[in-house]
Amino acid sequence: MQRIYLDNAATTEAVEPVAEAVQQALCQTYGNPSSVHGPGADARSVVDQSRDIIARMLGVDTTEIYFTSGGTEANNLAIRGVPRLNSQCHAILSAVEHPSIYSQVEWLQQQGVSVDITPIDPSTGCVDLDAMVDQLKPTTRLIALMAVNNETGSIQPISRLAKTVRSRLSDVHIHCDAVQAFGKHPVSTREWDVDTLSISAHKIHGPKGIGALYLRRGQGLTPLASGGSQEGRIRPGTENVPGIAGFGAAARYMQEVGRDFVNRSKDLRAAFLDKIASTIDGAHPLVDPEHTVPYIIPLRISGCSSETLLHFLEREGIIVSSGSACHGKTELTHVMKALGYTSDPGVIRISLSPQTPDGALDVLVAKLQSVVGTVRQISPSTLAG
Repeated sequence: MQRIYLDNAATTEAVEPVAEAVQQALCQTYGNPSSVHGPGADARSVVDQSRDIIARMLGVDTTEIYFTSGGTEANNLAIRGVPRLNSQCHAILSAVEHPSIYSQVEWLQQQGVSVDITPIDPSTGCVDLDAMVDQLKPTTRLIALMAVNNETGSIQPISRLAKTVRSRLSDVHIHCDAVQAFGKHPVSTREWDVDTLSISAHKIHGPKGIGALYLRRGQGLTPLASGGSQEGRIRPGTENVPGIAGFGAAARYMQEVGRDFVNRSKDLRAAFLDKIASTIDGAHPLVDPEHTVPYIIPLRISGCSSETLLHFLEREGIIVSSGSACHGKTELTHVMKALGYTSDPGVIRISLSPQTPDGALDVLVAKLQSVVGTVRQISPSTLAG
């Protein structure tokens, strides 16, 4: 049975240029980039080239890009590294941040920081911007708002938020998790006026275990680790040269195909949702597609257990998700709770990539038609209707 992979918001397969770049860094450019000899200089060149392509895609200077082990470390560094967070400070996080940010609430509170969580509009999955603005205080020191939500695909109003905040407060750190946006959805780092921004390679056909943090020039961050001068001492430790090489190759690949991919995704999603609406009763988008990126499609099928539906589809060769892979549990995610659900809403997340084959969503429609009835029969009666 040929497998159709539709869980690209969780991770993506490496494309050939990425695999080649990683292999070359492992087997040929294997020097330590901190060494002063020739092999070290060659490795440093690989790191610099990747940093340069990523910086250009973000529209920032190369000195503002710091490599990390992934989006989670970048998010942790952006939150925990903000200087002078103490009991005199206030922070605001949206209710739908990635777990690597949402989980920082407890840590912030341990520092004495008061924290407000901003609700979202359940119809769109977007943060209630007026509510977030109303939460501002003279002591607000940190705000976190992602660019694209990993479960709903909802596009968050980061630019409008920053503009409003900057007009009211002069000393506030704004962080944006752009992991699900980079390479696919426009990321306007300067226009968004954020202080830090996180990205990750494995969401764009790069290797796992490598990400990057943009840190606005002139802004300070307290490192989470010590012991080396690498990455401007912001993220010390020998650089992951193969990962960085793969990240650079993945960024180049998305620079070439990203725009066409998004346009293709719009057409694929429109046709898919039309077929779903006409063939499966009780199936509809989780949130208004007009407010989401086209490559993340959260579909709600009433009366179905999300996990059961996921496994039935896998038996048919279709790989989808029931939510965030970083949540790692079968219980309701905080994003679903923020949308107002108290029990399993029967949601599967379908996510596309440039490697998604033609006809994949047509196959998914057919498979859903064949399994939904059975899944509804065996799903608990307490499911949200």
